[in-house]
Amino acid sequence: MSYIPNTDAERNQMLKKIGVHSFEELIQVIPEKFLLLEPLNLSPPLSELELTQLVNALASKNIDTQKFSSFLGAGVYDHFIPAAVDTIVSRPEFYSLHSLSS
Repeated sequence: MSYIPNTDAERNQMLKKIGVHSFEELIQVIPEKFLLLEPLNLSPPLSELELTQLVNALASKNIDTQKFSSFLGAGVYDHFIPAAVDTIVSRPEFYSLHSLSS
């Protein structure tokens, strides 16, 4: 899912549309027992490549086709494609008339 930032004006317009004046007013109906009362203990942010490497390290604890032979997808080799590539190549100026008609 793509990240779509909203301006303060857009957020205020959305809040007004649903009948509240602020984000705090919107969430005031949530019982206190469900609210986060202390900061999350999160690690520092990671780049897309670092996060992919971390997830792959965690996934490597599972049995997969990296450890055992598989004949599915023959000819596919290890490579990294940043998520931004999908967004960029999906722009209309990268399509040919042939690819649109297929």
